[in-house]
Order: sequence, then C-alpha cells, then structure tokens
Amino acid sequence: MAAADNAKNAAEAIRKGPLDTIHIAAPTVTLTDVLAPFIAGLGPGDPVPTVSALDPNQGCDALEQGADLVLTTVVPPQRFSHQWVATLPILAYVPAAHALAAKEYVCVSELVAHHLLLSPTGTYTRTALDAVVTAQGVEYSSIREFTSSQIAQAVAAAGHGVAVVSDDSRFELVGVPISVPATANETQRSTLAIDLFAAWQPEHHAAAALERLVTTLGGYVVHLYGANMLPVPAAE
Repeated sequence: MAAADNAKNAAEAIRKGPLDTIHIAAPTVTLTDVLAPFIAGLGPGDPVPTVSALDPNQGCDALEQGADLVLTTVVPPQRFSHQWVATLPILAYVPAAHALAAKEYVCVSELVAHHLLLSPTGTYTRTALDAVVTAQGVEYSSIREFTSSQIAQAVAAAGHGVAVVSDDSRFELVGVPISVPATANETQRSTLAIDLFAAWQPEHHAAAALERLVTTLGGYVVHLYGANMLPVPAAE
C-alpha cells in the first residue's frame, strides 16, 4: 500500500511538472527584510514567486487556502511539514545621539521607562515583548502603536521615542538588543527574539523542492545576518 501511494504521488508530480511558480505567505516584515532580497537573488531556473502578507491570526491556515509555503513565527501544527529557519532579534531602535545607543543591551525594566513606539497588540513582536514585560512584573510608562514598523522607526528617527521592532535598521538608527533574564537552564544572558518557521503541506507534489528552497532560505538568512541567526538546537 505504501509503494502504491508513493507511485501515485510520483505520477501526480510528473503530471504537474516542476515547481514553476510558488505562492509564499509571510509576515509583512519578513516579506520586506528577508524574503524580498532572497527572491532578488534567485535565478531563471528557480520558481517564479508570488507573495502575500500573512495575517498574524491566520498562521498555517494559508496553506489550506492556496499558499505553497508559509513563513511564520508560530510553531506549525504537526499535520504540516515544517522547518525552523532562523531566530530573528527584536531590537530597540534609537538615533545615534540617544542615551541607549551606547549600551550593549537594554533591560526590560529600563526600556519600559521610555516612550515606546510599538506594533499593535497581537502582532508577533508585540506579543513577545508583552510576555517579557508581564513576566518581569513591570508596566509600560508610555506607548504609541503603529501598524507600520517602518513608520515607527521614522518617528524614532525624528526623536519621538524608542521603536521596538524586528525590522532591519532604517534612517541610520542604532539597534540595541533587549535583555531577557536567563532561566535556570541558561548560563548566558539572552536577548528578545522571535523564531521563524517555514511550513508546507506534506502531500504537496513538490514537497522535496519546497524543503530544498527552505534550506536555501535559511542559509541566506545566516549569510545576511550572521551565524547568530541559526536556530537554537532543541534540548535533549
């Protein structure tokens, strides 16, 4: 029965041909900072991509609505094939003349004392930051929300607060890592970050090609940002 299923899948892949096009759904920041430059480096022999912004509440549901590949910061359900792509930092962005710019990192308790320019509640970066703030037992003193993280950085560049986003630096801002208290199992200080996963349907006719593309994307992220973007190995 397994051999028959394999033969059926192979026949379906041959019927549909190679992966000529690919529909990728991803968070807006990932589309802008990671996916767009990655796509620019693809060659004529690679699939032609179409992309769509992923609603934070949608997650892997996009795979059941026509997407071939989803990039998400939420661990995909087990029913999907998935791979851990990278760990991306959430940084506090300030102008070079700001007092925080010279710091190696900023503690959450110190960060919340500033006027913060944040993404709306429910977004990936905001959820990660809110969780640490709650765990530390501190409160925001003053915040302003922006649906566009680029605008948040622009407002920070104009001197009106600290932008906390996972974007690449814009407007010559300095990105300061946000310190997260170490747990009992950690020996080094950690910093606030989000994990990026890729997911696809296991029965996709080009599943092997999708997996290869995801592996290439992971290598590109490391090339772009450095080896500290590699996934943290799971504990035994």
